[in-house]
Amino acid sequence: MRKEHTAGPKASSPGKATLDLRSGYNVAWNPINTEVFGLKVSGKMNAKVDSPLYYDPYDFDIDENPYPVWKRMRDEAPLYYNEKYDFYALSRYEDVTKCLKDFATYSSAKGTIMELIKAGFQPPPGMFIFEDPPLHDIHRDILRRLFTPRAIAAVEPKIREFTTQVLDPQIGKGGFDFIKDLGSEMPMRTIGMLLGIPEADQAKFRDFSLEGLDLDESGAPAVDFEFRFNGKDGDPIEVNDLFGAYLDWREQNPSDDLMTQLLTSEFVDETGTQRRLSREEILGYVRLLAGAGNETTTRLIGWTGKVLADHPEQLAELAKDPSLINNAIDEVLRFEPPSPVQARYVTRDVEHYGQIVPKGSVILLLNASANRDERKFKDPDTFNIRRKIDQTLTFGHGLHFCMGSHLAKLEGRIALEEVLKRFPSWKVDWENAKQARTSTVRGWETLPVITDEAKWKQEQNKNRPQEKAVSNATEAGIDNAWDLVIKAPNGEQRSVVTLKSEGEVLTGTITNPEFGEQPIEGGKYDGETLTWKSKVTKPVKLTVTYSATVDADNNISGHIKAMMTKIPFSGTPVAK
Repeated sequence: MRKEHTAGPKASSPGKATLDLRSGYNVAWNPINTEVFGLKVSGKMNAKVDSPLYYDPYDFDIDENPYPVWKRMRDEAPLYYNEKYDFYALSRYEDVTKCLKDFATYSSAKGTIMELIKAGFQPPPGMFIFEDPPLHDIHRDILRRLFTPRAIAAVEPKIREFTTQVLDPQIGKGGFDFIKDLGSEMPMRTIGMLLGIPEADQAKFRDFSLEGLDLDESGAPAVDFEFRFNGKDGDPIEVNDLFGAYLDWREQNPSDDLMTQLLTSEFVDETGTQRRLSREEILGYVRLLAGAGNETTTRLIGWTGKVLADHPEQLAELAKDPSLINNAIDEVLRFEPPSPVQARYVTRDVEHYGQIVPKGSVILLLNASANRDERKFKDPDTFNIRRKIDQTLTFGHGLHFCMGSHLAKLEGRIALEEVLKRFPSWKVDWENAKQARTSTVRGWETLPVITDEAKWKQEQNKNRPQEKAVSNATEAGIDNAWDLVIKAPNGEQRSVVTLKSEGEVLTGTITNPEFGEQPIEGGKYDGETLTWKSKVTKPVKLTVTYSATVDADNNISGHIKAMMTKIPFSGTPVAK
């Protein structure tokens, strides 16, 4: 059982009292004329037993449905403190709104993700979401001139074309996956088109932008998170390899895309000098647009599928009256914001609810909790496509309000319109749905839905022989050791890996001369592919992921994913 960590006096409703029954539990009631556990009280009764209040953004059980915990935080601990990870959190609408506006006290300059702030992250130039004025205003203004609502509206026909291309092949299959078939495809093509990324490279572009977001099996933050952007020497990692070629080509072959416009834009910098953006600044913009353009909209599309499946009567309304779709997307964004938590660095001692939050603290602004605050919204836990929506905090507030909100809403609207044209109703295939586990956004990794039960079963039956073969291979198991040859950029490296499977769970160790023997983590074997993780401590701390297959001679081959790079390796069995 977790220990309760709170800061400041608990907020209580008028007329309520709290009775401590035993450590960590309480009963709340409104007085009535009766006895509760032998205590005489009077008035209206509303009793419940609560578990200790605990919140952290890495807890998978909480992340599955954080809203009950956030409600308790708003009511009992509007300023909350987590001792384990040493952060504060604000959950009420009024508090979150004020803090989002006060950039001088609640700074973004050290990052807007808790792991980055605690790692001493130094943002690359051009990533204005990780900047405060004056740099923020200068860099944001450049993109604002290019990223206007009118310019975004002009790409609607192409977004609709991309959506049609990915949805039409799903007709007649009895269902589709809101993430795999739509959410990870249409936004990727859209931002790739806007930036001028060749279609053949767009998947690699998307995968880079999402690299490092996932939490490991324990739910703890990835130790190498900061290296998504910078190496230990402060230089961007692998960015030139991935995006530099595009910039070089665009310099020689200008077009009407955002990358060309970034290359040619002139501005006055913080020193008063009129100039063009440096290469590093342009790369900062590209990385920012890559992440925001892919991940956030993907999660919005997934939540649209899930929430409407939960409310079939409202889904039917939308199918009959598409004029409600715009408002429905706004309500999905209020109800399930893709980016629910914003971290800030506290630049001075500041008081909340009678408690001092010290300078240098990390504070989480729970904008998703604020969107469900009863003090602001009527029946906030009710999803209602006809709700008259006041200002939500889904896209932030103040000078850091998301510039891509128009594009995200446009993509969300088009996606829902085109889905409803083809599939007026659906239900989630919960056996195969999987929630994504990241520290930055919240949503679905897979969300398959059934649109025609009979055809869906027919499609599933086609895959059963293959599934049986995989199952048989899994039962046969893995129990061996291999000499690995890793073809690293700086030359071949050697390790020995010992693996054993029990069902789909893979355990073992990996040994090399530099790091010694270490246990593998998160090992899995599905009968075809071996995957496991291992921690590296030199020259930097990071987690790398191995993926391999075994051939008929028991040799293995695959690649290592490390810092947005895939490194090939092969292995031969160690003689027993």
